[in-house]
Amino acid sequence: MRYFLILLLGVIPFFAPAQVVLPDSVASFYLNRHFLADNLQKTNDLLNLLVENKNQSIKVKDEIIVSLSNDYKTHESIIDTYKKETFILNEEAKSLKKKLKAEKTKSFACLIGSVVLILFL
Repeated sequence: MRYFLILLLGVIPFFAPAQVVLPDSVASFYLNRHFLADNLQKTNDLLNLLVENKNQSIKVKDEIIVSLSNDYKTHESIIDTYKKETFILNEEAKSLKKKLKAEKTKSFACLIGSVVLILFL
């Protein structure tokens, strides 16, 4: 075993010149790929964060729309109630005006009757 290792270590230098030597540009390309991958990962994280923020803003806008819709329905029901109340109050006012007119007519008739009675007595 020891002789085999000596023989192997003695033969390796003959195979060393057969190795491929990469130019500096190729080596820098592969080194820069690591930094590019880091930049792509950071960009991906930022884009995911932006998408999440947009989703949150869309949810908030949807909640605002639902709230405004409910407010509109409430406002509409308040207006309908107001219209019904004013209609009822107007009808009561008309009824009271008719009663007042009838009472005025009765009191005028009583006054004329009293004057006529006083004149004939």
